[in-house]
Amino acid sequence: MINLDSPNTYTPTLKEQDLIEVLLDPESRLLTVSARCQKAGIDRSTYYDAFKKPGFVRLYRDMCVSLISQNLGPIIRAFEKEAMKGSYNHGKVLLEMAGLYTEKREVSGPGGGPIELAAVQTASQRLRNAVADISARRLTAGSTEQAD
Repeated sequence: MINLDSPNTYTPTLKEQDLIEVLLDPESRLLTVSARCQKAGIDRSTYYDAFKKPGFVRLYRDMCVSLISQNLGPIIRAFEKEAMKGSYNHGKVLLEMAGLYTEKREVSGPGGGPIELAAVQTASQRLRNAVADISARRLTAGSTEQAD
C-alpha cells in the first residue's frame, strides 16, 4: 500500500496507486507497458494519463528516491561486488560517488570543430576594453559634475 503521509500533496487514484505499486516492484522492471498495466489491472490510457500529471510524476519520483534511500547499503554492496569482478561501469560509479573520478568532457566550437583560442582572446579583450571605456566615462562624468 502507498504511504500517503509523504510531503507530496498529490493524492493518486486507486488505479494510480495500483500502478505505482507495480512500477516499484523489481519483478516488473523488465515488463512492457502493456504487461505492467495488466499486472496493475489498468488500461494503457490510465498509464499514460497518469504520467501526464505532474503530481503523479512527482509522487512516483519521490517514492523511487525513498525506496532507493532505504536500500542504499545493499545497492552499494552489490556495486562493490560487481566492481570487484571487474565491471568497469560499477567501478566507475563507485569512484564517482567517492569523488575520486570525474569524467573528462570535451568542449567543441561551432559545428563540432575546435575552439579557436584567438577568437576567445579577442572577445575577452573587447569585453575588457568595453568595461574600461564605461569606467572611464563614469569617471569623466563624475569629475564634470563636481566642477559645476
